Amino acid sequence: MEQTIETKKAPSNNQYKRAGFGIRFFAYLLDQIIILIFILSSTYLFSIINNNLSHLNLLIAIQLLFGTFYFIFFWIKEGATPGKKLFKLKIVKDNFQEEDLKKGLNFSTAITRYIGYLISGFIFYLGYLWIAFDKNKQGWHDKIAGTMVIKLDNKKELD
Repeated sequence: MEQTIETKKAPSNNQYKRAGFGIRFFAYLLDQIIILIFILSSTYLFSIINNNLSHLNLLIAIQLLFGTFYFIFFWIKEGATPGKKLFKLKIVKDNFQEEDLKKGLNFSTAITRYIGYLISGFIFYLGYLWIAFDKNKQGWHDKIAGTMVIKLDNKKELD
């Protein structure tokens, strides 16, 4: 008499769909709007406090640092910026496990990904556009940091 044992596959990172160019573009656009609001409000406050432009370089440096801090902070804390969270996206390592979904990226991965962001945008934003044509839906920054962006609410059916 033969006995059949039914085994269930353990959840793997293949059960999540990768986010494509369009949804990632709109998430990034929302993040840029948030950053722009900070820049405009800080510029306005700066002009009220200091009506000469002698410290304009300091203001520009602060604004650039804020943009950098914004991405790295949210990637480490949540694994997603507010724009990505709104669209239920998450940045994970290529080889992530289910428990990794509860945490953000580590510091070195976040820094590496941000450097990859700069490289992706350096030549006519080709590194970002790469997402639309890449079979794994990864931009240059994803490939450099070993990350991918997944949809949390859109799992593939398990085999």
